[in-house]
Amino acid sequence: MDSGVPSGHGAAATHFALHTLRGFSGSSSNASSSILNDVLGSANAVVLRDTLEDRSSQDSHISYGELVDIIKDCTGSKTDAEAAKVCQTLCDAGVILKFGDMVYLKPMEVTRTVLKALPGVPSEVYGVDKEDLNRMKEELVELEAGVERARQSAQFQSRIIVGTGLLFLLGQLSLFIRLTYVELSWDVMEPVSYFVGLGNAIMVYIYFMYTNRDFSFFDWSNSMERHYSKQKIKQAGIDWERYKSLARRIKRM
Repeated sequence: MDSGVPSGHGAAATHFALHTLRGFSGSSSNASSSILNDVLGSANAVVLRDTLEDRSSQDSHISYGELVDIIKDCTGSKTDAEAAKVCQTLCDAGVILKFGDMVYLKPMEVTRTVLKALPGVPSEVYGVDKEDLNRMKEELVELEAGVERARQSAQFQSRIIVGTGLLFLLGQLSLFIRLTYVELSWDVMEPVSYFVGLGNAIMVYIYFMYTNRDFSFFDWSNSMERHYSKQKIKQAGIDWERYKSLARRIKRM
């Protein structure tokens, strides 16, 4: 059975250090042996934690039997009773969550999912009393109002620029029509039109080199909107990091 023990250089180095410490411990005095036993216990805990973290990146849960095998392999526990004590310690520390014969390696995700499914969960469960929660919500509403005003202003400014670009193209078209049929002739305007079109193509190429994506009016408008939004949020003195932190924290509740 695959116990999920990490096979990288870090795990190999840790296991080598454990064997070296055990050999040294056997030839030391009682006081030194006691200290080294504590070091060995801490090292075993590190190996076990790293093993469970590596396994959690592959599986969100494992069976209790698999966990016992991992504990025995990492800590040197001889019996199931010793492994059960280690398992209980992991549960108490919040490293794992055991439910029946199933062991969840990401207890925080399980807890959040369960709490979201339950109606009317008290704020104290999240470590926040009701007054603090109301205060955070009021602060978030105030920050959201400022952010929304900044976004609307940025959207309006980006639309003005896009509209100005349209007016410029229409003016260019009108000018070329007049020069072609009234002031000059097609023989004169043909190379001019070619160079103007080539210049536009060069600008699009420069845009691709700068942004690493094809030009589109949608992306261009959104990019300007994000830029002006950040600029106006900063000008308004809004604490963007505080806003994101409050939004994430309240969303988890």
